[in-house]
Amino acid sequence: MNCRNCGSNRLIQVLDLGHAPPTNSYRCQDELKLPEVTYPLAVAHCEECSLLQTTHTVPTGELFHSDYQYFSSTSSTWSAHVRDFVLEMIPRMGLGQHSLVMEVASNDGYLLREFVAKEIQVVGIEPTASTATHARKLGVRTVEVFLGKQTAEELVNEFGQADLVIANNVLAHVPDLDDFVGGLAKLVSDDGLLTVEFPHVANLIRWNQFDTIYHEHFSYLSLSVVSEMFRRHGLRTIDVQKLQTHGGSLRVFAAHSSSAHLNSNTVNSVLAEETGLQLGSSKTYGVLQQSALKIRDDLLDFLINARREGRTVVGVGAAAKGTTLLNYCGVDRNYCKFVVDSAVAKQGLFLPGCHIPILGFDALASEKIDDILILPWNIADELGQEVRRTTDQDVKLWRAIPALQRV
Repeated sequence: MNCRNCGSNRLIQVLDLGHAPPTNSYRCQDELKLPEVTYPLAVAHCEECSLLQTTHTVPTGELFHSDYQYFSSTSSTWSAHVRDFVLEMIPRMGLGQHSLVMEVASNDGYLLREFVAKEIQVVGIEPTASTATHARKLGVRTVEVFLGKQTAEELVNEFGQADLVIANNVLAHVPDLDDFVGGLAKLVSDDGLLTVEFPHVANLIRWNQFDTIYHEHFSYLSLSVVSEMFRRHGLRTIDVQKLQTHGGSLRVFAAHSSSAHLNSNTVNSVLAEETGLQLGSSKTYGVLQQSALKIRDDLLDFLINARREGRTVVGVGAAAKGTTLLNYCGVDRNYCKFVVDSAVAKQGLFLPGCHIPILGFDALASEKIDDILILPWNIADELGQEVRRTTDQDVKLWRAIPALQRV
């Protein structure tokens, strides 16, 4: 394949996680005996532009379909995060009743509803019918399309350009980066602002976050790579914030190159940090394979010993991270009896690949449990508190990444 960003064929594979199904393709009971499609799950580093990316492109329709079951609002941690963001951006941009805010990949309206409550006009751009329908019920105007240059022009013709365009944790989900970023640039008004959030690739290396790699994530991003993408489409990176979300993310602010927005010194600081970490070198990513192997060995040792000793292990959080981890490690319901999740839409289904059943939190009180593996480690505190509220059993809480440890 050629690089999704620059088109170069100078790609060096740095991690192979075997074959895996799309992480959000949950199975119902009747589907468990049917064939299940899996795809290669590996990542390569581009020696030309430094983008880290998956080596195989799964058709978009198989990843983001009408029955998509990821609902952002199910996490109280994430809901609080976006409320803080809205409270910051309204005064920063001087947003009011005559302003327009657009969000790309607006999901179930979790963020835009905060602007609606302030009587600010919004348009959500969300291709999955399941989440878009939920957003409309909250009063969030939503258009079901994938963003690209052409759909961006259609949106601007219908609604006008936006004062603020938001694209949180979506840039990594895009197979055609040039078309998508070109679409973002068209949505932003002359003096408007674009904000994007994405997990910082530096933390993937620093904290062994290989479970954030799955087919829905085509790219693993740095500020330097994203800034160059923006530059090609007439956008200038003006500011960046470091966030704690998703194990360490960046929030990048960009505007049209001709706009009056001033550049922050923070941009140069983060770029210098990335240079120091040598994110442009394929050798830097060589640690990923050995780190993944050690985590797999340690988790399997733990689960095998638990089974021998008659201890019951279950999981918490039927998230994509967990699906990558469990399938790579070869864990099935013999070693992890079930996974609980607060999303009602997932309950009664089974994780793809490993076919571990997904139940509600009340299942934690229904039988004796010894150990609980928290799969979405980025919200371990939130999930740990929910476990304690649900059961008074003396259970041990664990996380596997960055290393197997008690929570």
